[in-house]
Amino acid sequence: MMMHDTRMQSERWIEGNIPRDASIEINWAHNFYPFVGKTYSVHQVALINQTDYSGLVTDLASRHPDYIVLSSFHYTRFTTYTGQYPDLAIPIHDVLAPFKSPNPGMTRYFEDLVAGKLGYVQVAEFKRPLLMPDPELVDPTITILKRIA
Repeated sequence: MMMHDTRMQSERWIEGNIPRDASIEINWAHNFYPFVGKTYSVHQVALINQTDYSGLVTDLASRHPDYIVLSSFHYTRFTTYTGQYPDLAIPIHDVLAPFKSPNPGMTRYFEDLVAGKLGYVQVAEFKRPLLMPDPELVDPTITILKRIA
């Protein structure tokens, strides 16, 4: 099952489609992402506790990576689950538990980033096949964005 993990699929796509001199940015924990650090300049950014939307956008513009690789294990905690469980705090033992994002700045940042409003467009996406089981911490949706501005 791990041979078809979305991180491995996206790693092969990156190696076949992104120039070796391109800069790639990932957000937060590297194990949520495809492993391409041996052949690419990968910059890991800890976008977890920032609250100021304008600051997030300004920081992105100053870093201006050629590509951004997103993992649903990280960014959906600010988008998909927002508002569903207003009083539930995230348990430490379950990083994927639904909760209300305490950070509307991060929610807006990721929503705008994925929607193409921050100068990046989606060039690839890798999802777990619907018929496969949903094991914990396997097969995040991997979204690859390319800078257009």
